[in-house]
Amino acid sequence: MQVFQVNWVWLSLLVAALFLGVRLQDAWGWNSRALLFLKGKGESIAVTASDCGHIWLAGAEAGRRGDLAGQRHIWEQALGCSPDNLSMLRAVLPQDMDMALLATQYYPDHSETWFWLGEAIAPTDHLGARQAYLRTVALAPRYGLAWCRLGWNYEHDAEYEKAFESFLNCCYYGDPGVNGCYGAGRMMEQLGDPQQAIEYYRRSRWEGALNRAEELENQLIP
Repeated sequence: MQVFQVNWVWLSLLVAALFLGVRLQDAWGWNSRALLFLKGKGESIAVTASDCGHIWLAGAEAGRRGDLAGQRHIWEQALGCSPDNLSMLRAVLPQDMDMALLATQYYPDHSETWFWLGEAIAPTDHLGARQAYLRTVALAPRYGLAWCRLGWNYEHDAEYEKAFESFLNCCYYGDPGVNGCYGAGRMMEQLGDPQQAIEYYRRSRWEGALNRAEELENQLIP
């Protein structure tokens, strides 16, 4: 009985060793491909399920080595791996128009890609950003921040009624940055309706909006 128990112990150790050896071999093979690519001696890191799991490490390593072209290639692969990588890539490359456009091509029905494109092109293409934000809210009607961006876009072009509608949706859908309700109130002032402006200012959590509501109320006192 004692010998039988010892054999099981050794068998378990042997299985564990074999399993660990296979995993190490896989890791070494992946690292070898990654390092060859990062050194410019390989064609590419193959995008397989296991590689996608290590893609962020590869990107970080490329950046550490100063290989920006290699890192760019890796980020493009990360984008193709999964839409779950969108938020991270947008945080890393917020103004990268080419990457944002590539994201819309990979995931045309994902609202985050169009919002990213709108944010990236807004500084240089006012109308293009508007179209991207409109696409965002068409896919995700409760995307509050996109509604706020639309509000500012319309306000910039003095389209105050459209700006009001956009800010109002922003106000209803979370009022991110406490700007939606404040923006709706501000547009009501532009449209000559101080009573409505006060109502929306009162819905904001921002102290400045509440102060403006009080100023307007004082002005309306006969």
